[in-house]
Amino acid sequence: MIRRFIRDERGATMVEYGLIVACLALAVLVGFGNATNALTYLWGNNNGRLIQALSANQ
Repeated sequence: MIRRFIRDERGATMVEYGLIVACLALAVLVGFGNATNALTYLWGNNNGRLIQALSANQ
């Protein structure tokens, strides 16, 4: 019975798929966080940046 349990690989495939899904989910979350930071910088405080640019040109 123990030998049969050791040779049985049905659960190993599910664990591998679970690890792949976990890695992909982590990559998506990190990418989404970076994209959010970039969009916040892009759309945030544009008035302050325009004032700085205008004052630097004068």
